[in-house]
Amino acid sequence: MITVNFGEPARGWLPITFRAGTFELVLDAADVPVNPLESLCEALAVVSAEGNAQVFWHLEPAECRFDFKNQAAEITLTLAERPTRTRPFTQIFQVTGTSKEMLMPFYRALAQFASHSYSEAHWPTLSKHKLVQLGSSLKKSR
Repeated sequence: MITVNFGEPARGWLPITFRAGTFELVLDAADVPVNPLESLCEALAVVSAEGNAQVFWHLEPAECRFDFKNQAAEITLTLAERPTRTRPFTQIFQVTGTSKEMLMPFYRALAQFASHSYSEAHWPTLSKHKLVQLGSSLKKSR
């Protein structure tokens, strides 16, 4: 079972906790050069429509990548990291499950995060329209 939690952002940094079974990844992601939560929302929509997508979490100077790949009736999520942008990514974890098992924990975390109000100085606002569209897409893909 996957769990995802987005903590309270501060000055452009967002604490993130990802758990799957006994694996745990804790990140502090930056909101530059792009807002990774917007990228995640867009990626989940693509994956729910049977596509593949990547989300990059910028840790400055390190970077983490979440790769979502559709494979028949399942989705595989691969996590990879690298110490700087000039180094190659190294896989650190992989998990496979149904669309519901793999995508809904991220959607719930995004919805929970969007239910709070944060100053733009701390984190850019997540598009509620994109989140509503994503919820509709996920309900259709189940």
